[in-house]
Amino acid sequence: MFRTSSFCTNEACVEVDTDGDRVKMRDNKDPDGPVLDISREDWADFVNSIKGGYIVVNKTNDQFNAEPTDLRAQVGVPEEKNG
Repeated sequence: MFRTSSFCTNEACVEVDTDGDRVKMRDNKDPDGPVLDISREDWADFVNSIKGGYIVVNKTNDQFNAEPTDLRAQVGVPEEKNG
């Protein structure tokens, strides 16, 4: 079941369905339109990227713009090494 965030205060909102092992998102103005369908793991990575500052979300003129950034480099955090 799709639901809209309680933070949504205007008509430009995203609806989210988190039933099962997938997360689905759609534009509330176009419920019959396209749906973004991703795994819960990818959703968690996306949310953590925003919380960690690796994706910056700016709101201008009632539109959200996401910009990738690497705050680790700006604050001197070394890159992770694999292996």
